Amino acid sequence: MKNKMDRRDFMKAAALAAGATLYAPNVLAMDLPQVNIPLMPRRADQKPIKISYIPKALNNPVFDLSKRGAEDAGKALGFEVTWDGPVKSDAAEQVRVMEDVIARQVDGIAVSCNDPATLKPAIDKAMDKGIKVITWDADAPDSKRILNYGVDQYSNGFKGGNLLASLMGGKGDVAYMTGVPGAFNLEERIRGFKDAVAKYPDMKIVASDACNDDIAKAAEQVEARLRAMPDLNGYFFIGMWPLFTDPNSMPTMVKAGTSGKTKIVSVDSLRDALVYLQKGIVHGLIGYSWYGYGYNSAKILYALLTNHYIAENYDLTKDNIEAEMKKWEDTKGAY
Repeated sequence: MKNKMDRRDFMKAAALAAGATLYAPNVLAMDLPQVNIPLMPRRADQKPIKISYIPKALNNPVFDLSKRGAEDAGKALGFEVTWDGPVKSDAAEQVRVMEDVIARQVDGIAVSCNDPATLKPAIDKAMDKGIKVITWDADAPDSKRILNYGVDQYSNGFKGGNLLASLMGGKGDVAYMTGVPGAFNLEERIRGFKDAVAKYPDMKIVASDACNDDIAKAAEQVEARLRAMPDLNGYFFIGMWPLFTDPNSMPTMVKAGTSGKTKIVSVDSLRDALVYLQKGIVHGLIGYSWYGYGYNSAKILYALLTNHYIAENYDLTKDNIEAEMKKWEDTKGAY
Protein backbone atom coordinates (compact mmCIF):
# COMPACT_ATOMS: atom_id res chain seq x y z
CA MET A 1 0.00 0.00 0.00
CA LYS A 2 1.37 3.39 -0.97
CA ASN A 3 2.31 5.66 1.89
CA LYS A 4 0.75 9.08 2.34
CA MET A 5 2.84 12.21 2.13
CA ASP A 6 2.71 14.60 5.04
CA ARG A 7 1.70 18.18 4.38
CA ARG A 8 5.27 19.38 4.01
CA ASP A 9 6.14 16.71 1.45
CA PHE A 10 2.88 17.37 -0.35
CA MET A 11 3.62 21.07 -0.68
CA LYS A 12 7.02 20.28 -2.13
CA ALA A 13 5.58 17.75 -4.52
CA ALA A 14 2.98 20.30 -5.62
CA ALA A 15 5.73 22.15 -7.47
CA LEU A 16 5.45 19.48 -10.17
CA ALA A 17 3.26 20.14 -13.16
CA ALA A 18 3.28 19.02 -16.76
CA GLY A 19 2.13 20.48 -20.06
CA ALA A 20 2.86 20.27 -23.74
CA THR A 21 3.94 22.75 -26.37
CA LEU A 22 4.87 22.53 -30.02
CA TYR A 23 8.45 23.75 -30.40
CA ALA A 24 9.47 22.57 -33.86
CA PRO A 25 7.80 20.99 -36.89
CA ASN A 26 6.61 17.52 -35.90
CA VAL A 27 8.41 17.65 -32.55
CA LEU A 28 6.05 17.73 -29.59
CA ALA A 29 7.74 18.77 -26.35
CA MET A 30 6.38 17.28 -23.16
CA ASP A 31 7.47 20.02 -20.78
CA LEU A 32 9.23 18.76 -17.70
CA PRO A 33 8.96 21.91 -15.62
CA GLN A 34 12.23 23.60 -14.72
CA VAL A 35 11.32 23.52 -11.06
CA ASN A 36 12.72 26.70 -9.55
CA ILE A 37 13.71 25.70 -6.03
CA PRO A 38 16.23 28.23 -4.69
CA LEU A 39 17.85 26.07 -2.05
CA MET A 40 20.48 26.75 0.57
CA PRO A 41 23.77 25.00 -0.26
CA ARG A 42 25.24 22.91 2.52
CA ARG A 43 27.86 24.52 4.77
CA ALA A 44 31.28 22.88 4.83
CA ASP A 45 30.84 21.96 8.51
CA GLN A 46 27.56 20.09 7.89
CA LYS A 47 27.32 16.36 7.34
CA PRO A 48 27.43 15.68 3.59
CA ILE A 49 24.21 14.46 2.03
CA LYS A 50 24.60 11.37 -0.12
CA ILE A 51 22.14 10.62 -2.91
CA SER A 52 22.16 7.57 -5.16
CA TYR A 53 20.71 7.70 -8.65
CA ILE A 54 19.67 4.33 -10.04
CA PRO A 55 18.74 4.37 -13.74
CA LYS A 56 17.26 1.36 -15.50
CA ALA A 57 20.61 0.59 -17.09
CA LEU A 58 24.11 2.02 -17.32
CA ASN A 59 24.47 1.04 -20.99
CA ASN A 60 21.45 3.04 -22.20
CA PRO A 61 22.67 6.45 -23.48
CA VAL A 62 19.24 7.99 -22.96
CA PHE A 63 20.20 8.33 -19.26
CA ASP A 64 23.50 10.15 -19.86
CA LEU A 65 21.94 13.62 -19.74
CA SER A 66 20.08 12.74 -16.54
CA LYS A 67 23.38 11.76 -14.97
CA ARG A 68 24.89 15.11 -15.91
CA GLY A 69 21.85 16.95 -14.57
CA ALA A 70 21.93 15.18 -11.20
CA GLU A 71 25.67 15.72 -10.85
CA ASP A 72 25.33 19.41 -11.76
CA ALA A 73 22.65 19.83 -9.08
CA GLY A 74 24.94 18.16 -6.56
CA LYS A 75 27.81 20.49 -7.43
CA ALA A 76 25.58 23.55 -7.22
CA LEU A 77 24.05 22.66 -3.86
CA GLY A 78 26.84 20.71 -2.22
CA PHE A 79 25.61 17.13 -1.99
CA GLU A 80 27.18 13.90 -3.20
CA VAL A 81 25.68 12.05 -6.16
CA THR A 82 26.59 8.49 -7.12
CA TRP A 83 25.36 6.90 -10.33
CA ASP A 84 24.47 3.29 -9.60
CA GLY A 85 22.58 0.76 -11.66
CA PRO A 86 22.62 -2.53 -13.54
CA VAL A 87 24.76 -2.65 -16.68
CA LYS A 88 21.70 -3.51 -18.77
CA SER A 89 17.98 -3.34 -18.10
CA ASP A 90 17.26 -6.09 -15.61
CA ALA A 91 14.79 -5.67 -12.74
CA ALA A 92 16.33 -8.37 -10.54
CA GLU A 93 19.81 -6.91 -10.97
CA GLN A 94 18.43 -3.44 -10.26
CA VAL A 95 17.08 -4.75 -6.94
CA ARG A 96 20.54 -6.11 -6.11
CA VAL A 97 22.04 -2.69 -6.84
CA MET A 98 19.43 -1.03 -4.66
CA GLU A 99 20.15 -3.43 -1.79
CA ASP A 100 23.83 -2.46 -2.01
CA VAL A 101 22.89 1.23 -1.97
CA ILE A 102 20.68 0.72 1.08
CA ALA A 103 23.58 -1.02 2.83
CA ARG A 104 25.76 2.05 2.15
CA GLN A 105 23.27 4.07 4.23
CA VAL A 106 22.77 6.85 1.72
CA ASP A 107 20.35 9.64 2.58
CA GLY A 108 18.24 9.53 -0.56
CA ILE A 109 17.58 7.38 -3.61
CA ALA A 110 16.16 8.35 -6.99
CA VAL A 111 15.29 5.31 -9.10
CA SER A 112 13.91 4.70 -12.59
CA CYS A 113 12.24 1.31 -12.24
CA ASN A 114 12.58 -1.51 -14.76
CA ASP A 115 9.55 -3.19 -13.22
CA PRO A 116 7.39 -1.57 -10.51
CA ALA A 117 6.34 -4.79 -8.78
CA THR A 118 9.88 -6.16 -8.62
CA LEU A 119 11.30 -2.89 -7.25
CA LYS A 120 8.51 -2.28 -4.72
CA PRO A 121 9.97 -4.34 -1.82
CA ALA A 122 13.39 -2.67 -2.13
CA ILE A 123 11.83 0.79 -2.29
CA ASP A 124 9.66 0.06 0.73
CA LYS A 125 12.66 -1.32 2.62
CA ALA A 126 14.65 1.84 1.98
CA MET A 127 11.78 4.06 3.12
CA ASP A 128 11.29 1.96 6.26
CA LYS A 129 14.98 2.48 7.06
CA GLY A 130 14.57 6.26 6.81
CA ILE A 131 16.06 6.67 3.32
CA LYS A 132 13.91 9.04 1.27
CA VAL A 133 13.06 7.54 -2.11
CA ILE A 134 11.62 9.18 -5.19
CA THR A 135 11.16 7.75 -8.65
CA TRP A 136 11.90 9.48 -11.93
CA ASP A 137 11.12 8.50 -15.52
CA ALA A 138 9.66 5.06 -14.65
CA ASP A 139 7.46 4.99 -11.55
CA ALA A 140 6.52 2.34 -8.98
CA PRO A 141 3.19 3.89 -7.96
CA ASP A 142 2.18 1.21 -5.45
CA SER A 143 5.41 1.48 -3.48
CA LYS A 144 6.14 3.76 -0.52
CA ARG A 145 8.15 6.18 -2.68
CA ILE A 146 7.42 9.81 -1.80
CA LEU A 147 6.72 11.05 -5.31
CA ASN A 148 7.50 10.56 -8.98
CA TYR A 149 9.15 13.21 -11.14
CA GLY A 150 8.42 12.91 -14.83
CA VAL A 151 6.21 13.66 -17.76
CA ASP A 152 2.74 12.23 -18.22
CA GLN A 153 3.74 8.96 -19.87
CA TYR A 154 0.22 8.22 -21.08
CA SER A 155 0.27 11.58 -22.84
CA ASN A 156 3.61 10.67 -24.45
CA GLY A 157 1.92 7.73 -26.14
CA PHE A 158 -1.37 9.48 -26.84
CA LYS A 159 0.31 12.46 -28.49
CA GLY A 160 2.59 10.13 -30.41
CA GLY A 161 -0.40 8.19 -31.71
CA ASN A 162 -2.19 11.35 -32.78
CA LEU A 163 0.93 12.70 -34.47
CA LEU A 164 1.40 9.45 -36.36
CA ALA A 165 -2.27 9.45 -37.38
CA SER A 166 -2.01 13.00 -38.70
CA LEU A 167 1.03 12.04 -40.78
CA MET A 168 -0.78 8.97 -42.15
CA GLY A 169 -4.00 10.76 -42.98
CA GLY A 170 -5.82 8.77 -40.30
CA LYS A 171 -5.66 5.44 -42.09
CA GLY A 172 -3.38 2.44 -42.51
CA ASP A 173 -1.65 -0.38 -40.64
CA VAL A 174 0.76 0.49 -37.82
CA ALA A 175 3.23 -1.28 -35.55
CA TYR A 176 4.99 -0.18 -32.39
CA MET A 177 8.24 -1.00 -30.61
CA THR A 178 8.66 -1.01 -26.83
CA GLY A 179 11.61 -1.69 -24.53
CA VAL A 180 11.35 -3.84 -21.39
CA PRO A 181 7.82 -5.25 -21.10
CA GLY A 182 6.19 -4.27 -17.81
CA ALA A 183 8.11 -1.02 -17.23
CA PHE A 184 5.47 1.39 -15.94
CA ASN A 185 6.47 4.35 -18.12
CA LEU A 186 6.52 2.24 -21.29
CA GLU A 187 3.24 0.48 -20.50
CA GLU A 188 1.59 3.87 -19.98
CA ARG A 189 2.92 5.08 -23.34
CA ILE A 190 1.56 1.95 -25.03
CA ARG A 191 -1.82 2.50 -23.39
CA GLY A 192 -1.90 6.10 -24.60
CA PHE A 193 -0.82 5.10 -28.10
CA LYS A 194 -3.51 2.42 -28.37
CA ASP A 195 -6.18 4.83 -27.15
CA ALA A 196 -5.12 7.40 -29.74
CA VAL A 197 -5.15 4.89 -32.59
CA ALA A 198 -8.58 3.63 -31.48
CA LYS A 199 -10.02 7.04 -32.39
CA TYR A 200 -9.30 6.35 -36.07
CA PRO A 201 -11.51 3.57 -37.48
CA ASP A 202 -9.31 3.21 -40.56
CA MET A 203 -6.12 2.64 -38.55
CA LYS A 204 -5.13 -0.74 -37.16
CA ILE A 205 -2.28 -1.93 -34.94
CA VAL A 206 -1.01 -5.06 -36.66
CA ALA A 207 2.30 -5.85 -34.90
CA SER A 208 4.51 -5.03 -31.92
CA ASP A 209 8.16 -5.58 -31.01
CA ALA A 210 10.04 -5.52 -27.68
CA CYS A 211 13.77 -4.77 -27.76
CA ASN A 212 14.36 -4.97 -23.96
CA ASP A 213 16.11 -1.58 -24.12
CA ASP A 214 18.84 -3.19 -26.27
CA ILE A 215 19.93 -0.76 -28.99
CA ALA A 216 21.47 -3.35 -31.31
CA LYS A 217 18.42 -5.59 -30.94
CA ALA A 218 16.13 -2.63 -31.65
CA ALA A 219 17.88 -1.91 -34.95
CA GLU A 220 17.66 -5.57 -35.94
CA GLN A 221 13.96 -5.69 -35.08
CA VAL A 222 13.16 -2.57 -37.09
CA GLU A 223 14.88 -4.00 -40.15
CA ALA A 224 13.19 -7.38 -39.71
CA ARG A 225 9.77 -5.80 -39.22
CA LEU A 226 9.98 -3.60 -42.31
CA ARG A 227 11.33 -6.44 -44.44
CA ALA A 228 8.52 -8.71 -43.29
CA MET A 229 5.86 -6.00 -43.71
CA PRO A 230 7.00 -3.75 -46.58
CA ASP A 231 3.54 -2.18 -46.87
CA LEU A 232 3.45 -1.05 -43.22
CA ASN A 233 2.06 2.47 -43.15
CA GLY A 234 3.27 3.60 -39.74
CA TYR A 235 5.74 2.64 -37.01
CA PHE A 236 5.78 4.12 -33.50
CA PHE A 237 8.85 3.80 -31.28
CA ILE A 238 7.84 3.92 -27.61
CA GLY A 239 11.47 5.00 -26.98
CA MET A 240 14.25 6.00 -29.36
CA TRP A 241 16.37 2.84 -29.05
CA PRO A 242 16.93 2.24 -32.78
CA LEU A 243 17.71 5.91 -33.38
CA PHE A 244 20.96 5.60 -31.41
CA THR A 245 22.38 3.53 -34.25
CA ASP A 246 24.00 4.64 -37.51
CA PRO A 247 21.40 4.99 -40.28
CA ASN A 248 23.69 2.91 -42.52
CA SER A 249 22.94 -0.09 -40.31
CA MET A 250 19.20 0.21 -41.07
CA PRO A 251 18.91 0.57 -44.87
CA THR A 252 15.37 -0.81 -44.97
CA MET A 253 14.16 1.78 -42.49
CA VAL A 254 16.03 4.57 -44.26
CA LYS A 255 14.37 3.65 -47.56
CA ALA A 256 10.90 3.27 -46.03
CA GLY A 257 11.20 6.53 -44.10
CA THR A 258 12.72 8.80 -46.73
CA SER A 259 10.30 7.56 -49.39
CA GLY A 260 7.41 8.39 -47.08
CA LYS A 261 5.98 4.91 -47.50
CA THR A 262 6.21 4.25 -43.75
CA LYS A 263 5.61 7.18 -41.41
CA ILE A 264 7.79 6.88 -38.30
CA VAL A 265 7.29 8.66 -34.98
CA SER A 266 9.35 8.18 -31.81
CA VAL A 267 9.25 9.24 -28.19
CA ASP A 268 12.47 11.06 -27.13
CA SER A 269 14.26 13.91 -28.84
CA LEU A 270 17.94 13.56 -28.03
CA ARG A 271 20.39 14.71 -30.69
CA ASP A 272 20.58 11.39 -32.52
CA ALA A 273 16.81 11.42 -32.94
CA LEU A 274 16.88 15.03 -34.16
CA VAL A 275 19.34 14.03 -36.89
CA TYR A 276 16.96 11.31 -38.08
CA LEU A 277 14.17 13.90 -38.22
CA GLN A 278 16.39 16.40 -40.07
CA LYS A 279 17.21 13.76 -42.68
CA GLY A 280 13.56 12.87 -43.18
CA ILE A 281 14.00 9.27 -42.07
CA VAL A 282 11.60 9.74 -39.16
CA HIS A 283 8.72 12.16 -39.36
CA GLY A 284 7.91 13.17 -35.80
CA LEU A 285 9.22 13.10 -32.23
CA ILE A 286 7.79 13.54 -28.74
CA GLY A 287 10.41 15.38 -26.70
CA TYR A 288 11.16 16.37 -23.11
CA SER A 289 14.19 17.22 -20.99
CA TRP A 290 16.34 14.27 -19.95
CA TYR A 291 18.75 16.72 -18.31
CA GLY A 292 15.80 18.06 -16.33
CA TYR A 293 14.98 14.53 -15.21
CA GLY A 294 18.29 14.49 -13.35
CA TYR A 295 18.71 18.13 -12.34
CA ASN A 296 15.20 18.90 -11.14
CA SER A 297 14.54 15.58 -9.43
CA ALA A 298 17.85 15.94 -7.57
CA LYS A 299 16.83 19.40 -6.35
CA ILE A 300 13.49 18.05 -5.19
CA LEU A 301 15.07 15.14 -3.34
CA TYR A 302 17.55 17.54 -1.73
CA ALA A 303 14.64 19.72 -0.57
CA LEU A 304 12.92 16.70 0.96
CA LEU A 305 16.13 15.82 2.80
CA THR A 306 16.99 19.29 4.11
CA ASN A 307 13.57 20.94 4.50
CA HIS A 308 15.07 23.94 2.71
CA TYR A 309 12.49 25.27 0.31
CA ILE A 310 13.28 28.95 0.19
CA ALA A 311 11.72 31.72 -1.88
CA GLU A 312 14.08 33.55 -4.20
CA ASN A 313 15.06 37.19 -3.82
CA TYR A 314 17.07 39.47 -6.08
CA ASP A 315 18.49 42.99 -6.39
CA LEU A 316 16.88 45.82 -8.32
CA THR A 317 18.72 49.02 -9.24
CA LYS A 318 18.51 51.66 -11.94
CA ASP A 319 20.52 49.27 -14.13
CA ASN A 320 17.79 46.64 -14.35
CA ILE A 321 14.60 48.46 -13.38
CA GLU A 322 13.41 48.85 -16.98
CA ALA A 323 13.63 45.12 -17.63
CA GLU A 324 11.87 44.44 -14.33
CA MET A 325 9.10 46.91 -15.12
CA LYS A 326 8.54 45.34 -18.54
CA LYS A 327 8.34 41.91 -16.96
CA TRP A 328 5.83 43.20 -14.44
CA GLU A 329 3.65 44.83 -17.09
CA ASP A 330 3.79 41.75 -19.34
CA THR A 331 2.80 39.32 -16.58
CA LYS A 332 1.02 41.54 -14.04
CA GLY A 333 3.46 40.27 -11.45
CA ALA A 334 2.96 36.58 -12.20
CA TYR A 335 6.61 35.55 -12.25
